[in-house]
Amino acid sequence: KAEPFVVHWEGQFSNIQSSQLQLEKFVGAGTWRAPELQMTNLNAELYDGKIAASAQLNVATREVRAKVSSDVDLQKIAALLPPSGQRALADFVWEKPPELAGEVRAILPAWTNRSTNWQKEILPTLELNGHVSVGRSVYRAVPVTSVKTDFTCSNGVWTLPNLRVSRPEGGVDLALSANEQTH
Repeated sequence: KAEPFVVHWEGQFSNIQSSQLQLEKFVGAGTWRAPELQMTNLNAELYDGKIAASAQLNVATREVRAKVSSDVDLQKIAALLPPSGQRALADFVWEKPPELAGEVRAILPAWTNRSTNWQKEILPTLELNGHVSVGRSVYRAVPVTSVKTDFTCSNGVWTLPNLRVSRPEGGVDLALSANEQTH
């Protein structure tokens, strides 16, 4: 029913607080022009960090694309993650939060009222690529001076083609690949 309309929107929120999130500021804008929903200039300030994002959804093809960059301390928003994400983050400690930039693409399931099996319907279409870097940090009691890598994920296969781990006594360059299905 929204198809014949063109809608432009923009908004700003400040000082939003809940038991799981303290958002200092959020600014966003977007456009609906069938069949595209675009969200641009999505910017949030929280926990002394920033998130910048943009996204678009084609409702006819159900394809969603997004770009995001962040230097927010993920430890402080861990409560918003699923238990597996919380467990993975618990292995890390850092002086300064990681810097992350990336893109995501996926095909959403059919627009119905039935429940969605995310692992079977969305994960096979999920594509990620980006870059992450962090300075002094500790992973499972192993301290490092810095870690940086590009990454991709497609068809459940994670690739880190240029992982660089540095410690005071030297560094190591690795290329890693991991398949979520075969482990």
